Amino acid sequence: MIHFFYLTPMPPKHLVFAVLSLAVFAYSGDNTLTYGGQTYKTVKIGKQVWFAENLNYEAEGSVCYENNPDNCAKYGRLYDWETAMKVCPKGWHLPSNAEWDQLFRFVDGDTSSKSPHKSLTAGKHLKAASGWDINGNGTDYYGFSALPGGNGLSDGSFYNVGEKGLWWSTSEHVFAFDSDLFVHYNAYRRNMHCYGNSIYFDYASKSSLYSVRCLQDWGTNAITHANAITYANKTYQTVKIGTQTWLAENLNYEAEDSVCYENNPAYCAKYGRLYDWETALKVCPKGWHLPTNEEWDRLFRFVDGDKGTESPYESKTAGKHLKAVNGGWRKYNKTYDGNGTDDYGFSALPGGARFSYGSFKNINDVGYWWSASDDKFFAAYIRIIGCFNANVHWSNEDKYRLFSVRCIKD
Repeated sequence: MIHFFYLTPMPPKHLVFAVLSLAVFAYSGDNTLTYGGQTYKTVKIGKQVWFAENLNYEAEGSVCYENNPDNCAKYGRLYDWETAMKVCPKGWHLPSNAEWDQLFRFVDGDTSSKSPHKSLTAGKHLKAASGWDINGNGTDYYGFSALPGGNGLSDGSFYNVGEKGLWWSTSEHVFAFDSDLFVHYNAYRRNMHCYGNSIYFDYASKSSLYSVRCLQDWGTNAITHANAITYANKTYQTVKIGTQTWLAENLNYEAEDSVCYENNPAYCAKYGRLYDWETALKVCPKGWHLPTNEEWDRLFRFVDGDKGTESPYESKTAGKHLKAVNGGWRKYNKTYDGNGTDDYGFSALPGGARFSYGSFKNINDVGYWWSASDDKFFAAYIRIIGCFNANVHWSNEDKYRLFSVRCIKD
């Protein structure tokens, strides 16, 4: 027998709840994760999994409200947009307008499609039960626990703590000058306040400082994380995809005949180092190696569900599922976002390359990875993923050129 009961107050259209597994109510707040030495609660709302608190990860481009650490401890840090885009932990990301809309529509019981979605009621059920000025607290019905962290400006001024919560979206406010040229000036934010239950949207300068809520990547449940490894004092995440175990990031081991893109250490930190082929063959840690063509083929065929045998294998779809969600991939045009879905945790990044005469090219546009397979002369195989489509290509390239390395477990 299923027993029904009513919860008061009640969000619109969520009227009757089953005690057992048929419950519509989707609040599940038992999970936590640790990032940057701090443990965060997470909550499942509908089909999404969110941080149940604002991010408080110290990074360049972030501050505490009025530079007071007590405000960071209570409300989380405030971030500029560029920092917000990359500050969430692996497997999580800054939400887009569509993802914010999905949350608010679930709370509202709304089935419309206009975006961005303005809600007149969701704020009441998403705001924390304390911490808002002027009796502006919510019911925190879903465990989202939204807090009024205020905002900062690039001139060092701060406003609205206790009154407003403002959160970044990945979505940009775009002005079109012609059919192909887009200039991105601002980014969207979502706003709650203590004066009512509405949730608004607007856009602001990317140099403004707002709160960050991280959302779990779509498809994260398909990711099987293996044990992290430490190599030359750097810790690398690893991931199991099918029967293979890969490093979940590009190698960043300093060796002779390796460089940072444009000799800038910041690029090494984000994209890993670039290696010539002879160095790539021997640079992986003990128990790991540079993948052969056959091993690359097996990865892409697993993602595609392909049973063929032709090698090297060229995929028309695997790139989308292997590229990082917010990995710096350039937006190719108004219809194709260069980022991927990272369904398997591979987190491919566009590290570019160094070609002849020391020229560096294609950072943010293309990722190139060496294969251990060569033509027995002057060239070796590489695999290529670009910002312009979902394909994975292959090519033969001069062994003296410098590309990224992904190591696979022996």
